[in-house]
Amino acid sequence: MYRSGSATAAAMCQNIVNQWRANLGIDVPLEQQESKAAKDRLKTKDYSIATANWFGDYPDPSTFTDKYLSTAVNNDSGWANKEFDALCDAATREPDPAKRYRLLERANRLIDVDLPIIPLYVLSNQYLFRDSVHGLNVNPRTTTMLKAVWVERKGRAGAN
Repeated sequence: MYRSGSATAAAMCQNIVNQWRANLGIDVPLEQQESKAAKDRLKTKDYSIATANWFGDYPDPSTFTDKYLSTAVNNDSGWANKEFDALCDAATREPDPAKRYRLLERANRLIDVDLPIIPLYVLSNQYLFRDSVHGLNVNPRTTTMLKAVWVERKGRAGAN
């Protein structure tokens, strides 16, 4: 299942289905869904295989590991692993940053072993700024807050 509004998802799914047919001898039908219907079906786990995406809201591994906790509302895979939950819980209580990262790394390896998801690609953002523009704050969600932006004019700074 994939969302109808995404040409990338459609092409990717068609490619995967063709590869599975050619290399594994299995035929998987494609199902295109309107975005809202696809979202609803993901939430209720009414699918066998589906495309989905997730953006990190903050620069920390937990923005991804928290999604797959057995109790997480956003865990649209329905995956549950007690060891994973325990590692993530220990990480929330670990005051040493290096030890905390190791706990999250171990938790992430469980995702790689159990495969509730198969990451296919990572989006990257490209930015181009003029030297005279200051105060732009880039983030993974591509949300730009213009409050702090100012333009330097003819060698002097000026608030805009």
